[in-house]
Amino acid sequence: GGAAPSDIPVLLYGFDNMQYTYSETLTTGVDGVYTFTNVLMPAGRVFLASTDYDSGTYGSDIVTVDPTTPDLKLQITVYKSTTDTSSLTTDRAHIFFDFTDPLNVQVIEVFIISNPLKQAVVAPTKDGTVVTFPLPKGYTNLQFQDGELGVRYLEVPQGFADTVTVNP
Repeated sequence: GGAAPSDIPVLLYGFDNMQYTYSETLTTGVDGVYTFTNVLMPAGRVFLASTDYDSGTYGSDIVTVDPTTPDLKLQITVYKSTTDTSSLTTDRAHIFFDFTDPLNVQVIEVFIISNPLKQAVVAPTKDGTVVTFPLPKGYTNLQFQDGELGVRYLEVPQGFADTVTVNP
């Protein structure tokens, strides 16, 4: 909805068979355009681009090299940001219980969080948290499908918190 930011770093990542094989960084030019040149593009390699803007981290879709399409277009949508989480809503929460182990109950939770704003919701401080999830006392063996404790997810006194930007 606004002018594309110029003069911000964009990182390009390449992966072959799910293995990191390439990266390069450059700065956007006028109108936020960036062009990586002389990049080796073997068939099947996947690329994605990312950038940090206004305290949020944003990425492109993942694109696979196709020999019939030599130029890849990796668009990154960025947003102005806010640290106000009051507009975030949990649209759905799925909770599954597994009683297979007679000594423990495995609980799996899936949350769908929405941001109705035109701004991304970001952590109030660098490396801070955006959303906190309470857990009952005595929980053990906390695991995540798409991250790990201490990296994207942080342990907090009442449970855990997520550090990822919540886009509109």
